Amino acid sequence: MEPVEFDHVVGYKVPLSLGGADDVANLELTGRRGYVELWARHALVSATPRPFVP
Repeated sequence: MEPVEFDHVVGYKVPLSLGGADDVANLELTGRRGYVELWARHALVSATPRPFVP
């Protein structure tokens, strides 16, 4: 196995929070910039207060 270069990351194909398996088969090599932008947006949406609807 070769080392991961700086501009790449290893991430889940299907995130654990969406039911993905915590297994090597669920991992993929992807571009760092796109991966970080995707998860930054996810964090912002998750942190945004939502109105209470009974």
